[in-house]
Amino acid sequence: MSVVVVQHVPGEAPYAIATALEWAGLRTRLCRVWEGDPLPDGLSGVEALVVMGGPMSAYSDNGFPTRDAELALLRAAPAAVTCQTPVPPCRSGPASQPPTASWRSFTPPAARNAPPATAAR
Repeated sequence: MSVVVVQHVPGEAPYAIATALEWAGLRTRLCRVWEGDPLPDGLSGVEALVVMGGPMSAYSDNGFPTRDAELALLRAAPAAVTCQTPVPPCRSGPASQPPTASWRSFTPPAARNAPPATAAR
């Protein structure tokens, strides 16, 4: 079983989402549609579907060639996706075991070698 993540643009990867899915023991299948990765034909064997955002319009196919296929997947998801993996509740304190990384601590690869930002005065 896996979770399909649809990514539309390079800079909007599923950072914290992927970390949480990994922490829950779920395998992630990343479809980089901006790079030409095909969308799955169906959702057989898929526990969840995550569709990332982007600059495109939900009302137009202009610059959004996978729109119709994604809408078909989203329509099929409620009947096809059956999450069998328990996801722990979010809580604080000693009972929780948070993921090792979060959106606050993640540094995108492109920013790792960038010069430090200077504060505006």
